[in-house]
Amino acid sequence: MGALPTRRPTPACRAFLLLARGLAVDIPPPERVSLDVKMQRLNIEWADGHASVFPLDGLREACPCAECEGKKVERIPKPGVLHIFRQKNRWKNVRIEKAGSVGLRITWDDGHRGGIYRWDRLRELQPAE
Repeated sequence: MGALPTRRPTPACRAFLLLARGLAVDIPPPERVSLDVKMQRLNIEWADGHASVFPLDGLREACPCAECEGKKVERIPKPGVLHIFRQKNRWKNVRIEKAGSVGLRITWDDGHRGGIYRWDRLRELQPAE
């Protein structure tokens, strides 16, 4: 048998390993989360002053459920001025809800709601500059 390929641990796996060792995961909590369907954005204001602005298309592509395999998405850039005209989909009936203290669950127009967008993963997708 050949050697197994080495893979980088996922953000959730790294967080679990740190917690298992008793180390704190240094992710500031979100202070405000808002959905702007008109501008096709999810906005998160973090406790350290960083603001994340996610285009909805980018978040749908990064869906963390097993079916979608959004782990392949490493970064989601902040949307530019013309982003709303260049996106593939126009999301109209999107809902967000807290998933305990872990993150957000997003229900999309296509009925998909299988993954939880963990706070650490969202922060990794759009880190402070």
